[in-house]
Amino acid sequence: SYIDHRLAREAQILEAMQAGEDTVERMVERIYVDTPRALHPAAGQSVLSHLLKLEAEKRASRAVDAGGAEHWAAS
Repeated sequence: SYIDHRLAREAQILEAMQAGEDTVERMVERIYVDTPRALHPAAGQSVLSHLLKLEAEKRASRAVDAGGAEHWAAS
């Protein structure tokens, strides 16, 4: 089902953060290995949506570096 797929994707994102991936782009590279690169920007929007949900639940946190890039970590 759709909800099962969303929960599985959330688990992949948490695993990626625990493995040290800290940017949306790096998470997309890790999670969407079988997805054409042309679709990675859309995948990145999906990952960001999950991260914002996890942040609201206090399960992820973000920091912004001096260059303005967001870095994420599991909480």
